[in-house]
Amino acid sequence: MIISIEQNESKLDLKNFATKENHPWEIFSADKKTMESLNVTQQSTKIFINKKNEIIYKGNYGEGSISEWTELFNSAIN
Repeated sequence: MIISIEQNESKLDLKNFATKENHPWEIFSADKKTMESLNVTQQSTKIFINKKNEIIYKGNYGEGSISEWTELFNSAIN
């Protein structure tokens, strides 16, 4: 699941972008209270939550390599 906080684009814009780019995940929006509870303070914050609802990764703009994300996704499906 991808949750996006985008001030300049609507949820529909984000869904259309995901469809155009063939992203298989769902797009959700979160309110300010949720973002505050996750301590999201800047755009492009990436949070990976496992099946036990534990945050196992949190990074900001430019952080997180392809290999790190591949490992996280693989651990989630295994």
